[in-house]
Formats: sequence, C-alpha cells, structure tokens
Amino acid sequence: MAEKLTIELDSKKSSDAPSLFDMPNRVLHEIMDNVDPINRLVLRKVCRKLRNFLDNRDPCFKHVELSIYNNSYWIHLHSECWCSTRNTGLGGYCTNNFKNPVLMRISRNSLNEILRVLEDFLAIPKLEIDHFRIKAAMFQEKIENRFPNSKICARRLEIGDFCPSQLTPIISRFEPGFLKEISIEWYGNRADFREIYDLEQWKQAKSIIIKPESYSTSHSYLNIPIEQLFHLSHFDISDVTISVDDAMKIRNILLKSASLEYAWIYSREPILLEVVKVFDESFIGDFTTSEYKINQYRVTVDEKSLIIDKTY
Repeated sequence: MAEKLTIELDSKKSSDAPSLFDMPNRVLHEIMDNVDPINRLVLRKVCRKLRNFLDNRDPCFKHVELSIYNNSYWIHLHSECWCSTRNTGLGGYCTNNFKNPVLMRISRNSLNEILRVLEDFLAIPKLEIDHFRIKAAMFQEKIENRFPNSKICARRLEIGDFCPSQLTPIISRFEPGFLKEISIEWYGNRADFREIYDLEQWKQAKSIIIKPESYSTSHSYLNIPIEQLFHLSHFDISDVTISVDDAMKIRNILLKSASLEYAWIYSREPILLEVVKVFDESFIGDFTTSEYKINQYRVTVDEKSLIIDKTY
C-alpha cells in the first residue's frame, strides 16, 4: 500500500513539473539569445511549440548558398561572420564560435534531397537574407522546375551557370521590392532577357550586374533594350553592342534622369565613331578615352566601354 502511494506521489510530482513554456516570453527570448543559429535550427525540430516560438524570431542566417557541382549537393548557411568545426544533427557540420561567425554546410546525396532541405529552411517566416547565391554546373533545368515555392526575402541575389530562359522561374520566387540587387552570370549564344526584365523583381531592383560566364562562346552577346536599365541606380553589363540608337537613348535619358548613380557598359565590339559623335558632334578622328558632360553626369567613352557617373 505504502509503495503504491509513493508511486502515485512521484507521478503527481512529475506531472506538475514546470515546462520550458511556463517561463515568461522575456526569459525564453533571453535563453534563445544565447543559443547559436545552428542549434536554433536543431531546436525547431524538437516540438511544434519550440518551432512556432523560434519561427517568430530572426534565425540570424544572412548568407545562403546553393552549390551543385560534380554530383555534390551543398547548402551553405552563414551568419554575420565566420569561425571551428563541429557536427550538427542536421546532416552536416558547421564552424562556430558563439557571438562570432557561424558557417553551416549541409550535404545531401541527390538534387531532390538538397532542394527539400532548402525548402524547409526557406519556410522560416522571419527569414531575411542579405545575400542568396546559386551556383550550378549541372541540373540547371531540374533546379528551375523544382526550386522552392516560398517567397524569399533576400536583398541580393547572385546566380550563375544558367541560361537566361532558366532564370525567370527562380528570380520570380524572390520578394519584389525587398530584392535590391541582382547579379547574373549567364551562358549561351544569345542572351534574351525579355521575360526577366518584365518581372517586378527587375523593375523594383536598384542594382543589376549581368555578364557572361567565362566559358561562354565567343559569339555570345546580351540583348537588353537600353531603356530597361535606367530605372536603376547602378548597373554593370557586359557583351552588348552599343548602337547609335542606344547612344541617343542614353543621351536623352540622362537629360532627365534622377535615379542613376553609376553605369558601366562593356561592348563586345569596338565602339563606333558615330556613337561618340552622339555625345560630341564635332568629334573627328580616332580616340582613346573621351569625357563628356550631360546634365549632372560625366560620360566616359573608350574603345570598348561606356561609363556614366553622377558628378553632383
């Protein structure tokens, strides 16, 4: 009888033991402030209550990279900075010294598996990324078709090794307006960006960098109407042809532009003298580098490039 009573009392004590969630939210937040970002990801998998609590906090990962090379599938998650290696319970390992940088590398054996991991990570509601990088030397079409459907809050998108037709479904996943910078390294013979510059992500961006991959064919060139660039504050584009019509549009836009701060346009072919004459009708002969003032802008033209910067 006494033994049965003891068991019942012990059971009562156990059931009445306070849980983590009996603590005030302020205390819980202070505890989580002292848990590094890697362990917060682990804690999200403990129970639904912890997941919901942590999903209302910034997960603190600011740099994300999806890397696909030679049948290797990686996601790299970075916090503000860098730093020693340890195992995690998430199928990867990380370098970490708390209150300092955190780098986590997650590896999987197939593209589908790594994209599922990425989709789960991107579903964190408060996730705001400074830099999202995608580099893929293979399976570009599969990535395009299976990229997570979450709306991604990232300030800068860097994407390489894709042809332009594969970029639209990926770029469209990023939150327009929140996405400020887009950097693209493309491959192919002719880069038609028509679908991309019709996206709200392009229209609301502040900075665009577009250049061909180093291994693109020598005949590759970029086809973007020049007027699709001048809503930006900065742009840097390579492998274009600068026509007289383009030069006239640039001159006319600069006479009324207020948003552009800096632009660099690299031409695949030497710039025609007729293009220079758009900026200086009296120009005669060869040139190395010439500068012209248009409204509040300085236009610098040399053999293969045209640079525009605001002079203030």
